[in-house]
Amino acid sequence: MCLSRRPRPFDSEDHLFELKIDGYRSLAYIESSKCRLVSRNGNVFRGFTDLAGWIGDHLRVESAVLDGEIACVDEYGRSVFEDLLFRRRECIFFAFDLLFLNNQDMRDLPLIERKARLRKMLRRKKSRIFYVDHVETQGRALSRSLKGSSYPDRCRLQQDDAGPDRMISRIATSLIQRFPSCSAHV
Repeated sequence: MCLSRRPRPFDSEDHLFELKIDGYRSLAYIESSKCRLVSRNGNVFRGFTDLAGWIGDHLRVESAVLDGEIACVDEYGRSVFEDLLFRRRECIFFAFDLLFLNNQDMRDLPLIERKARLRKMLRRKKSRIFYVDHVETQGRALSRSLKGSSYPDRCRLQQDDAGPDRMISRIATSLIQRFPSCSAHV
């Protein structure tokens, strides 16, 4: 995924706005009740075997590939990168996209549909894998609500929820291209 910076938050009918999680970007490959957490460079994260084991044991799918972020959170639910770096807290996987599910390639589906399927798949209340929710169209309102506040419970967003002052915007209808362009993510 290619990111670009915008000087100010914006509204757009075409975009979804999500919290930016401070952690390690990772793909979770789940197959036959086993999980591998893999970096963007293709390296297996060997330091997160307990998290990978938990995901493999608890995610009820034949196979899946999830895109997300490994992070540690404080008592307010905010990701704290330093805690992740030194493993000061239990690690959690924040899932924001579903690439494959039960041997079906989801990359040709629009982002909004992939996220709906991901949300349905991750309905557990007590979990070490959280769905990263989004706000549609209203990036400026989300940005205002995020200033100086703590994360919403379990990353579920509503327009007036609080969270960090950083967010990601993605085009709601974007497909995952085999050779991605940099224009789909801000």
